Amino acid sequence: MQGLKRTGRLSVLLLAMLILTTLMPVTISAKTHIDSVAVNMAGLHFSFTPKYTEGEIRAQVLGAISIAPDSKYTVDPYNTTLLKEVNGTIWSVGAGNSHMSPSYTYYYEISLAPQSGYAFSDATSATVNGIKPYSVEYNKYSNYLDIRVKAPGVGQGNYTLYKITYDGNGGSGYMVENWALDNIGMTLPPTQFKPLLMKKFKCWAIGSPTGPQANPGDACIFTGDTRVYAVWDTYKIEIIETTTTSSTTSTTTTSTSTSTTTEKSSTTSTTATPADTPTQT
Repeated sequence: MQGLKRTGRLSVLLLAMLILTTLMPVTISAKTHIDSVAVNMAGLHFSFTPKYTEGEIRAQVLGAISIAPDSKYTVDPYNTTLLKEVNGTIWSVGAGNSHMSPSYTYYYEISLAPQSGYAFSDATSATVNGIKPYSVEYNKYSNYLDIRVKAPGVGQGNYTLYKITYDGNGGSGYMVENWALDNIGMTLPPTQFKPLLMKKFKCWAIGSPTGPQANPGDACIFTGDTRVYAVWDTYKIEIIETTTTSSTTSTTTTSTSTSTTTEKSSTTSTTATPADTPTQT
């Protein structure tokens, strides 16, 4: 009997808690909706020649994209890439050496992630360089916004991309190539080549070993694919000759005579001095 009373009291308590929970207001943490997004993109205006591979263009897509620093969203680097359409099927382009083919349609896929407290929806609109993109798709599972732009045209701000390679010009080692946008200065890097014996790095020569010279850190404007050559200085060898004079005095008891003998000796020392720091031409 006592057990039944306890069970009844417990049931009443649970019922009361259920009623209170139902009547209490429920607070839901709502996220601020992002109505529109604006993306800027320097156009990777590639050509359909063996000049560019799909992997090279893919590597440049992320660096070509920029958004306002105070935006409510960021660029997702893992899903922003180059796509290609083959026989109606969209494929993600890898980092391989397949060359761009005019038989395929290429797209830039820009994936945006909302900042904390914000959310996209199917109603979120997007522009790339102020122009409506090829497509905008909201992923309700990840809350990401995927923007697809037909390549190579991205509206305003198209630029031609040039490949800049580095030649050790006698030095050993390897340097990764850079990419320069047409009519935009690209900063030359420090050398990573190792010099030959008695050589030191002087500057870069543009286009040929005897071409126009520029120093690391200089911004150079390129007008096409260009090879940049390391220029080396030879250490100067200075031979310094020194002459010393010594005097010898001898004395006898019978007569006093002083004779002085002059001996001449030569000492040669060698000093290696680096050449003067080059001036930019």
